Amino acid sequence: MQRGLSLRAGAIYITRVKAQNQAKLKAARDTSGIRIDPTPPVMRYVRGGNLDGEVEEVIHGYLFQNSRSTIQASWLGVDGQSGIKNYWVAVGTAPSTEDIKPFSALGEKGNGVLLNLDLQLSDQSTCNDEEFTADCRPVYYVCVKCENGAGAFSDVICSSPIRVVEEDRAGYITEGSTMLQDVDSQQERTTVTIWFNDFEVRVLDHTLF
Repeated sequence: MQRGLSLRAGAIYITRVKAQNQAKLKAARDTSGIRIDPTPPVMRYVRGGNLDGEVEEVIHGYLFQNSRSTIQASWLGVDGQSGIKNYWVAVGTAPSTEDIKPFSALGEKGNGVLLNLDLQLSDQSTCNDEEFTADCRPVYYVCVKCENGAGAFSDVICSSPIRVVEEDRAGYITEGSTMLQDVDSQQERTTVTIWFNDFEVRVLDHTLF
């Protein structure tokens, strides 16, 4: 171990070792080099609900999903010296917690589908579908920290809160002059009559057409 060195941040240093035998023959070997990186990496964002880094689709302060066993998310961290070696990802019921899924190393990839989760539906009695409510429970956060090539960690940042709601319900749709009979052909050339009902979109608690 060599001490007392003055190494420059961002530089790569190579160690050379020479050996000489009793016949005074010499051989030398160089290491692949080590980059000096005294600073931690920085997390730029965590975005729940998508795998492509797009802006989160936040409605009244929340992300909404139907799945009770998976969450998909994307994330990005940066380190201009030694690069990102690992993203550590967790899921919790509050920011920076890991009570649902502990922090796990997922490699260098900037997105993932988190599997085998045990998520519960948000309790409608604690939530307001028209505005953000701090007491809405349970909600879930995807939280990420990154590790650089030198082994330093960033701060943890998290996605927007995620609510789990019932799946949307598909209703029925018929074509024809009456709701009770679906037709495949007609003589009229300027008008098509369509009947539909019983569609339900849980996220906004009203029907969209």
